[in-house]
Amino acid sequence: MGKRRQQSFDLTQEKSLLNICPRQPWLTSHELGWDGIQVQCHRQPAYEYPEISCQQHAIFVGTNTLDLRMEHTILGKRQISQVMDGEVATIPANVESKSNCISKRDYDFIVLLLTPFQFANIAHEALDCDRVELIPHFLQPDPLIHGIALALKSELKLQKQANQLYVNSLTTSLSIHLIKNYSTFKGPLQEYEGGLPKYKLKQVIEYINSHIDREIKLTEIATMVDMSKYYFLRLFKQSMGVTPHQYLIQQRMEKAKQLLKQEKVSIVEVAAECGFSNQSHFARVFNKNTGLTPRAYRKNR
Repeated sequence: MGKRRQQSFDLTQEKSLLNICPRQPWLTSHELGWDGIQVQCHRQPAYEYPEISCQQHAIFVGTNTLDLRMEHTILGKRQISQVMDGEVATIPANVESKSNCISKRDYDFIVLLLTPFQFANIAHEALDCDRVELIPHFLQPDPLIHGIALALKSELKLQKQANQLYVNSLTTSLSIHLIKNYSTFKGPLQEYEGGLPKYKLKQVIEYINSHIDREIKLTEIATMVDMSKYYFLRLFKQSMGVTPHQYLIQQRMEKAKQLLKQEKVSIVEVAAECGFSNQSHFARVFNKNTGLTPRAYRKNR
């Protein structure tokens, strides 16, 4: 009789996590509705995790793993290693794995869950290929994924104040990196140079500037100019020297400076007109980009 297939868990659901982890993640994007990705920040004790498969592509990133030793088994192959911060493991959807984590203290890691649909869609957009499969990988250093995970964690801490355009861009960059380095795809990605056509760039700039007071998603801009998210990101940066997210922040800061010169406009109103959900979030971003608080800028103008 063949081996009974393990149940495939939906790791985005709290009920599934309760069957797998001794503790719930202390921070998650579950309620935020991020497109194609869920981010979970875990702090767990020593524990032997059962053999499971999950419905999402799972990327595990160690972030505070001092003294953590792990025995990890994927599809019957085993790795025993001392886990280092920044090391990454990839487990494709519906692939069975288990791990035994041995540590004298709690350890931290980030889990990035990509829907197979999101991964396949970006592969199709970037490669014009309908079948690219993620390959399982044991723990190994990957500075790019580590950096993306930390950036997503920072956005996650903002909860509903997180910048959707930035999250979308990070998710796309993560997917492209996985396709290039962790998948069955072997050829080079098709490259386009020269930036966006002038009429499309003008259309995008006008759209961003006219919607500066609300969240903007990468999908809506890329769809507007009839491009994939991947190539739009590349060509926009070639044209402007900055990413769409960076451009949006620049424009919000310029608008904020103009509004702060008008004494009759309150700082709360400035924040709302520049697309920030509250005054404190606006103040943090303004200070980060100008070195001054909005109140100090208004006083010193």
